[in-house]
Amino acid sequence: MFDLDHSLAQEIADRAMAILPRNVNVMDSQGLIIGTGETERLYTRHEGAQLVLANNRAVEIDIAAASALRGVQEGVNLPLRLDGQVIGVIGVSGAPDEVRTFAEMVRMTAEMLVAQRNDQQPRIWLQKRTEDVLTAILLSGEFSQRAIVEAQRLGLKPDLRRTAVLLEMANPEDLELAAQWARHQAADAWCIPWHASGLVWCPSRTVPLDFRERVARAGIPLTRVAIGTSNTETGALHSEVEQLSDLMAYAQAKMPDAQWLDLAAHRIPVAVWRYRSEHGFQQLAEPYIALQQEDSNGQLRRTLKCWFEHGGDGQACVEALNIHRNSLRYRLERIADITGIDMASPKGTTELYLAMILAVE
Repeated sequence: MFDLDHSLAQEIADRAMAILPRNVNVMDSQGLIIGTGETERLYTRHEGAQLVLANNRAVEIDIAAASALRGVQEGVNLPLRLDGQVIGVIGVSGAPDEVRTFAEMVRMTAEMLVAQRNDQQPRIWLQKRTEDVLTAILLSGEFSQRAIVEAQRLGLKPDLRRTAVLLEMANPEDLELAAQWARHQAADAWCIPWHASGLVWCPSRTVPLDFRERVARAGIPLTRVAIGTSNTETGALHSEVEQLSDLMAYAQAKMPDAQWLDLAAHRIPVAVWRYRSEHGFQQLAEPYIALQQEDSNGQLRRTLKCWFEHGGDGQACVEALNIHRNSLRYRLERIADITGIDMASPKGTTELYLAMILAVE
């Protein structure tokens, strides 16, 4: 049987009282007041409602009858039905002759709201179950045969390869709007909440080529987007989401102005970032920490970052920094002296690159 809860009962009472100068009570199938304009009566027993439920008919109570019953005022009480079954009672306070017509109108409106809620329940259940299954697969890593069978039963097509994408918003209130938009950007896309202000979105195969343009046209207020590997099997999506989460954390600390992130371009930072607080990794950061202490104006660190971004290409680096080659050579020599690392060796550059990633700015 339909369960008439407090939220719906209070909505019925509030809507009716917005246009009627009378108190309205909504009672459940046990005769308990679960919606009312008189808050002190909430969750108290209404003997008039119990009479309605026992006899399956309207009960009108005048002043004399009200004095003989407990928790009752003068008024009209009508059975609230759904598909022919009584699920509760509607009560309107006042002299029966004055409120009888009002009570019938309130009951009619209430039964429409109840029917609407009842029709929504299967859809709400399906949405909740879908979110639970996708959460198990994407966030909890529960890639079991049972989860796959359930995903297939729900029509989620777990056999399709997908691309994991994290969408982050500044305002949690924008989450639902963004989720609705994202679900319509690709056929068979998965979309579930990620933390308080983000979404995991998994379109089939790859991200649409014009995805950035679509975001801009729609005005979706995304603060950061991290895109994983295309055509990933369902069993590997949980690992992709974990790596993208680490990429988001790394970008927040090291690239706060970067809005669009590609996991393929940041594999090494992502691989080491979550271990940065461990002792061995803290030691790896020491050369860059030494550079921080000697580089008060940040010039050497900007040069080093540019050097790595251009793959050690001296010409590209001097053009990007708008300096002379001799200035670049001097700065690199200073970096080597301060850090004690030979930047001409692959081992040295690797160590310094990891140190730059792991050190706190």
